[in-house]
Amino acid sequence: MSRRTGAVCPATVVRIGSGDLDQVALRDRTRHRVLCAFVKFSMPAQTFTPLILAHAMAAGLALALGAVILSRRKGDLRHRWMGRAWFALMTFVAAGSFGIRVSGHFSWIHGLSTFTLVMLALGLYMARTGRIERHKRIVQGLYFGALIIAGLFTLLPNRLLGHWLWTHLLA
Repeated sequence: MSRRTGAVCPATVVRIGSGDLDQVALRDRTRHRVLCAFVKFSMPAQTFTPLILAHAMAAGLALALGAVILSRRKGDLRHRWMGRAWFALMTFVAAGSFGIRVSGHFSWIHGLSTFTLVMLALGLYMARTGRIERHKRIVQGLYFGALIIAGLFTLLPNRLLGHWLWTHLLA
């Protein structure tokens, strides 16, 4: 049994019977030990909850909106309104991550979320006080660091989104 998920390793399971009355028999454990270790490592201990789905959708929207904002002219009314929407999305993504925990514990990702919330507030302060160059550097850093780089880490096979992507979409 896997300690992370409480399930029997799929590599060692043989199904006998049919329908709801399937019985599970275990095979020779030594033959499949290496495969089971890989399966336990690569299978995330979570499922897609409504919070995780909302978090991923908000991050995707922030990624798309951020690309539009960075490619447009800065300082006009449209930039300000899109910036407010991006700020709200990023705040939701960062603050919402505290409700997403593996085994009830915080991880290094939550440190990045705390940093993101602080930098969002600092970026907003810089824009409101007219320090536009510092605002620009902070927001670009958040876009590339908190969205693109952190987003790429979610595509690793042992992360929930990455596991789903590699096993369902690309298989």
